[in-house]
Amino acid sequence: VVVILVLELVVLLILGALTTNAASITGKNAAAHPAGLDLRGGCTGTGQSFDRHGVLIGEVTAPGSPKASPSRALLIDPKGRVQYRGGSLGPITNHHWSVSVVGVKAKSGGSANTRKLTTTSGSQNTSGYFPFKVTGLYYVSGGIAGTGGACRGDMWVKITGSPVGTAPWIIGLVLVVIGLLLILLLRPRIVRAAEADRIRRHPITGFVAGLLIGIGVNLLLIVYSIAAYRTVGPAIVIVVGMAVIGVVIGTFGPPRVRLPRPPRPPH
Repeated sequence: VVVILVLELVVLLILGALTTNAASITGKNAAAHPAGLDLRGGCTGTGQSFDRHGVLIGEVTAPGSPKASPSRALLIDPKGRVQYRGGSLGPITNHHWSVSVVGVKAKSGGSANTRKLTTTSGSQNTSGYFPFKVTGLYYVSGGIAGTGGACRGDMWVKITGSPVGTAPWIIGLVLVVIGLLLILLLRPRIVRAAEADRIRRHPITGFVAGLLIGIGVNLLLIVYSIAAYRTVGPAIVIVVGMAVIGVVIGTFGPPRVRLPRPPRPPH
């Protein structure tokens, strides 16, 4: 089992390197490969993403954009800039808006819109939105509702760059290594005794090991843009599944023989 997990980790890193390279190639053809956006409610929107050197790496326009999908993610440079423009059929007053990432609300707000504006536009540096370096593929959804109308939209966003050396990458790798070591070293043990052999099992340790591996694998899947989670549900399933496997290994795994200590010589 340990060997299989190690092989999966190696395959994960190889696939991640390939997908990272593919993202950089796609970014050079942003105009020919627009991002997907599902927009409902009669609103319109456009956006352009630029890297830290001012080069266009992604754009999206709705209506008229492809359907939202991981392969049509909008590329975002964490040290770049985004220009945007949005509009509605009529003024939406006393509105409330919210934005969620993988189904978890990340930001919300609202306005009376006393000027009854129907459009908004601007430019934002993306560096202010990332307290630390991060990469990965994320499902973003949001909406606005108030007097006069409501709109909702969702799309995939891909934060560019190499995940190697980022905090999530380091944490994920450390958790996987610790979990593998726990499973390797703390399997059930046969303790030789004069009266009868005893088997020491470690289900709790196995649970902790599986939990660490599950969390670590999730982090690596995300930062390498391999996982495409619309909600946190699949990530939880992976963590719980690895924890269960850890309990099984710690309880029923092939035991190791532990020889007893030699008896002390009589005084």
